[in-house]
Amino acid sequence: MRYGGKLTPEQFRRMLDEQQREIARHLPALPLYGLDGWAGLRLVDECGLESGVLQAIGLAHGRPKGPGPYVRVVTARVGAVHVARERRRALALARERPTAEVFDRVDAALRVEVPGAVTIVVDGEPREFARWPHDGGWIAEAVLGDHPVVVEATGVGPDAVRLIRVRDFGAYLDGRRAFLDSVAGDG
Repeated sequence: MRYGGKLTPEQFRRMLDEQQREIARHLPALPLYGLDGWAGLRLVDECGLESGVLQAIGLAHGRPKGPGPYVRVVTARVGAVHVARERRRALALARERPTAEVFDRVDAALRVEVPGAVTIVVDGEPREFARWPHDGGWIAEAVLGDHPVVVEATGVGPDAVRLIRVRDFGAYLDGRRAFLDSVAGDG
């Protein structure tokens, strides 16, 4: 059996192993946040590298596009407005065929949206975030320390989100591997 017509199961597992090693190597580079007390699936769901330099890492809680709540927390090196706008753009473009015309229309609409304010507890301290609604959920952003942090959530309100600094990434790496194995039909 070949995945996507290109990889055998063994090649797929080797590719996942290499990705896991590369992600694990970069995880400590940014301060990362997860949900306090979350007992469900946790996984690394984004690791953005540019020229070998880490730009963003996202930790997710819940099954992407699955039943139940889903919260992803992305820490980045670039400006918070840029990170949140990129995610908001991706969500908006997912609803339509992304032509140049649609991209321009969506981008113009995103530039004029005015966020609301929301308080999210981070490491036991209330912090102010800018918040935008989206279909079925919301996106919030703030700068924590020197790093922009973007929270994207569906199925849960901001009042239920309490973030803590994550220093042990084992459960997130294990969750990523289990999730990818299940998507590939091995879980």
